[in-house]
This record gives sequence, C-alpha cells and structure tokens, in this order.
Amino acid sequence: MDLLQNPKFVITTTYGVFGMLLYTWVSVVVLINRFLLKSSFFKLFVIGYIINDAIYANSFITLRLPQSTGINGTLAEFFKNHDSCSKKAQYRINISHTLHYQFAYIQYIFNFYLCLHRFIAIYFPLAKSKVCIAAAWIIVFVSFILPLLDTKRILSNCSYYQYSEKNDSFRIVSTIERKELYTYLTPLLICITVINIILNTLSFLKMNRIVGNRQNMPKSNLLKLTICIAMIDAFLAILGFLNAYVVTNNASETHIMMAHWISVLTPFASDALTLSPPILLLTFSRSIRRSCIDMIPFLRRFNRHPWFASPGSIIFAAKFNNRVQNLQN
Repeated sequence: MDLLQNPKFVITTTYGVFGMLLYTWVSVVVLINRFLLKSSFFKLFVIGYIINDAIYANSFITLRLPQSTGINGTLAEFFKNHDSCSKKAQYRINISHTLHYQFAYIQYIFNFYLCLHRFIAIYFPLAKSKVCIAAAWIIVFVSFILPLLDTKRILSNCSYYQYSEKNDSFRIVSTIERKELYTYLTPLLICITVINIILNTLSFLKMNRIVGNRQNMPKSNLLKLTICIAMIDAFLAILGFLNAYVVTNNASETHIMMAHWISVLTPFASDALTLSPPILLLTFSRSIRRSCIDMIPFLRRFNRHPWFASPGSIIFAAKFNNRVQNLQN
C-alpha cells in the first residue's frame, strides 16, 4: 500500500494513533476515579477528549489521506470520483469539510474556556465546580451553534477534492474562495490566542504568590504548563494567519513556497493541539500518573519511582480549589 511508503503519513499516523490511545487510557482513568478526582478540571478533560477524538477522526477525510495520496495512489480513484460538484460528492464531502472548519472554532473556543476555568479556579476558588461544569456544556453548545453562522455557507455550497500536480496530492476545496473561508476564523483564533496567553500568565503569577517559596515544583510545573499551552496556541494561530495571508494575496513564488511549508507543518501543529492534553496531564499530575500505572499490573512496579511520587502543579491547584470548597460544605 502506497500510504505505508509515505514517511509523513506513517509518522503522523503512528504517533497520532498512539496519542489517541493514550488519550483514551487517561480519560478512562479519570472516569473510573471520578469520585476521587472531584475537581472540575478532570471533567473538562473528558469533554475535551470527546471533542478531540471527533476532530482527529474527521482530519483523515479532510487532510491526512488526501495530502498523502498521489495520482496513482490506492485511494486516488476515490478522490477522482469526488473531484467535481455532483450529488454523490456533495453530501458526504460537504459535511466533512464543514466540520473541518467547525471543529477549528470549537477547539479554540473550548481551549479558551479551559484557560478561563483555570484562571477562575486560581483567582476565585470559592466558585463551585458544578457551576463550571454546567458552564462547560453551555460553552460546548454555544461553540458548536455560533460558528454555524459562518460554516453553514460551506455546507450550502459544494466541496470536492482537487489534485495538485506540483505536490502530487489531493486537497479538499470548496466553490467558496479560500480567502473567504478565513474571513472570520483567522481574526477569532488570533484574538483567542492572545487572551489565552494573558490568562495563563495571570494564573501563573497568582499561583506563584499562593505557593510562595515553600514549593518550587508546583511553580515550576505550572510555568512549564503555561509555556506549553501558549506555544501550541500561538504556533497554530501563526500558521492560520500565514495561511490566510497566502490565500488572500497573489500567487508569487514566495507565497507558493510559504503555502507548501504551511501544508507540511499544519498537520503537526494540529496534532500538537489535539494530542497534547493527556501528555500535559500525565506530566503535571501525580495522581493521574499513579492511577494510570495502577490500572496495569506490570506497571505497578514503578509506583515508587520519583516521577510518580513528585507533586504536580495541576493537582496542587485542584486540591487548593477543593480544600476551599470543602470548607464551605
């Protein structure tokens, strides 16, 4: 199969499948221990898993398989049969293409809520977790409905696959000009990224004052978490801005080269945003690390390892929030 001879597809699919399995594993651990992990942060993690799982699955239709298939590839015949506006192509391809942009809105809006939730938990710890969870479902609902004001035009038009001789690959396009697809999306992503960076920075500064000089590890972990999230969000926002810039300007040689590198980097950047939550949670939460290895007998031997015994900033913040809530009850 020619896809297995494509290094980019093999690499991204390998770590992608592994990442989603890890994501599923951690989510199952959170659900099993939901009565112990009472912080609303962990419940939001599971909601994020559902969203990111759908995003990753849809990306194979709109991004991964088309970009990895040449004119003589195994799936080339399928893309050739959907290379024009026909009723056969419109129904299935339009939905996937619409969801591609819809998920971009949802993912960024939900990530904004995660940053806002962390900010509220640190600055206003008296806020009830149930309120945050109820608000989370409202945010998910709103983040799905409001973007329809923009993405419905993709659904009402025609989407199809287009072959690129230069790259010997396919891509999904719409009868709507590409530059019009980014009219509202790019400014929103940039604004959300800036707000997320501000919220993460303020959260770290507050936590820095809370823990004082007595616990350096939580401060260090929270700083690393803030930097990781900010870098991922910023990188994707930059790619989105550059992509919008390229499609709205004349196709000069520089723009063509830029478009090529954007197409190369976008799957990796998107994967970083989609697959990073379980890695970050495992890195910065001792309770989750221990719960994960306790599920598998042959891994329990490592429960005395320093990495599983060291405190993490996320669980510290969650415990801080829960302690205040327990005082109210």
